Amino acid sequence: MASSGGKRAVGTDGHDFKYRQRVDDHYKLMAGARKALKRAARLQLGSAMGLATIGGTSFALPSSATAPSLPLCAAASLLSAAAARMGLAAAGAATLPAARLGLNSALCKAQLAGALCAGGMAAAAALSAEGSDFSFAAAMCVLSLASLLGGLLGVRSAASLARAFEEQTKKKAAAAR
Repeated sequence: MASSGGKRAVGTDGHDFKYRQRVDDHYKLMAGARKALKRAARLQLGSAMGLATIGGTSFALPSSATAPSLPLCAAASLLSAAAARMGLAAAGAATLPAARLGLNSALCKAQLAGALCAGGMAAAAALSAEGSDFSFAAAMCVLSLASLLGGLLGVRSAASLARAFEEQTKKKAAAAR
């Protein structure tokens, strides 16, 4: 940081700031999108593990209230885990084809649908449940909401990363001319 009265770097009078290199906007956008995609993937992975745990516990202790939501809970857990894996792979890639980002976005959308169905069935079960059935159903609702949030963030950040890669491709094509 330069001060108005302090020492300056040798060989400059302080007026060369216009010629200094700056980071292109698409690199900033890419860094932000990668960070958001990693955050979404961690949320998806956490909700997948939670849904699998609650689903497994509910399966081991079957009851009439939570039984209908178990297959959807398992499907939402698997979709969430797959979307998280794709998101982490996309966030770490140097270059990424649009098809892989599209697949990640599609997985996140499928996860959204699965989490919404599982959460809806769990909410319906919670309304009619008592005691431990209510706790399992309430936990499924909360984890389904976390899965929904992770899916929404995943779709949004995958689209942002795709835009950043498109801008990078356009700049490279313009520089090659």
